[in-house]
Amino acid sequence: MPEVQPGPTRSLCGSRGPLWGILGGIPAPAKRTQRFCCLGLFDVFPGSCRRIISTMSLKSAAFFALIGMVLLTVLLAVGFIRDVSALLAGAIAAVVLLTSLIHLLASLSLAVFLYVFHKGQG
Repeated sequence: MPEVQPGPTRSLCGSRGPLWGILGGIPAPAKRTQRFCCLGLFDVFPGSCRRIISTMSLKSAAFFALIGMVLLTVLLAVGFIRDVSALLAGAIAAVVLLTSLIHLLASLSLAVFLYVFHKGQG
């Protein structure tokens, strides 16, 4: 069996092929740095980390998390009520109701924690 020889390789942007008109006029992106940012993000523009953190305080972040947790708790409460009615109608097993109750209690406890944390920041 004959050995296959690799052909010459060319850069896509350096060639004058069919994509030259598309790729030729694109400016080079801004210089990025590969570093660990204080938010845990990689490949960020230099100095962008300070701007993100300075716009949100710990109190406003706790309030934002509290709003999301309250919305999730309401959603889980509605699901629990639906599961209770389905259990009474005989449509689901008691294990499903137990799972729904555990999710609701976990959500309630996190909502209370976030409320206390938010009040403690003020």
